Amino acid sequence: MRQGRVRRKNPRVRHHALIAQVSRNATKDQVRRIVGCYTARWWIEEYHNALKSRAGVETSQLERADRLEALIAVLAVVAVRLLGTKLLARSHPASFEAAASFGPQMLAMLETKYGPPKGGWTNQNILTATARLGGFLARKHRAGKRSGATASD
Repeated sequence: MRQGRVRRKNPRVRHHALIAQVSRNATKDQVRRIVGCYTARWWIEEYHNALKSRAGVETSQLERADRLEALIAVLAVVAVRLLGTKLLARSHPASFEAAASFGPQMLAMLETKYGPPKGGWTNQNILTATARLGGFLARKHRAGKRSGATASD
């Protein structure tokens, strides 16, 4: 399998060019492995984005390593739940899987703050309500506008 490097300013172009170059002479198993690596890379980037931006690690003002480690340990769980909810809302927006993982206490808290959603606590409704906690405006006429970090980006 050739492992040529293609240098371009846009990293996405470089990755696609690398896959194309490697896959010319690669077996199906080798191509699957390469695609699996890039899929894993996407998951890792999404996780770090959720941890840093949405769970609030970047906004913490902690300076001591031991305190930052403790914060990251707790927020890592939050980031995984945010990412899981986001993926469920994109793949099955009208289903109810996220409600089971959030549990009745979290749903009761969201309902107290925002009222009961139309259609119940679907994956999409849970994602929207959770994002609103982080500053997402959730206006129908201004889709995509936000006042702060969101869980749905």
